[in-house]
Amino acid sequence: MTGTEHTFTGAVNDTTYKVTVEALGNEGWISNKVSSAKSIEFLNAPKITEIKASTSGIQISWDKVSGASRYRVYYATSLKEDGTPDWKKLADVKNKYDSYTWKKAKYGVKYYFTVGCVDS
Repeated sequence: MTGTEHTFTGAVNDTTYKVTVEALGNEGWISNKVSSAKSIEFLNAPKITEIKASTSGIQISWDKVSGASRYRVYYATSLKEDGTPDWKKLADVKNKYDSYTWKKAKYGVKYYFTVGCVDS
């Protein structure tokens, strides 16, 4: 691997991963120092249960996920060339709630929504 980013695609739901980074030069290890480990818990994605429009806005509701400290709601108004939505962050919602009402949505616009979990 080269560069400063890597995407781990084999993550399993409800599993905690600890990641460390070490430096390697052309001749081998540059040092025996290891970056401080960071951990992240890969949580199940919340399932959106309802999206409804009203005079107060669009309400997005979802099932709560064990271990989530908050939920992050995203929206899109268009699809990229590969057919996936062009997500934009809409809001962070504390875990005691299982819905969000977007009051600034515009009439006549087609919206896509998704919700993700964020751990502490």
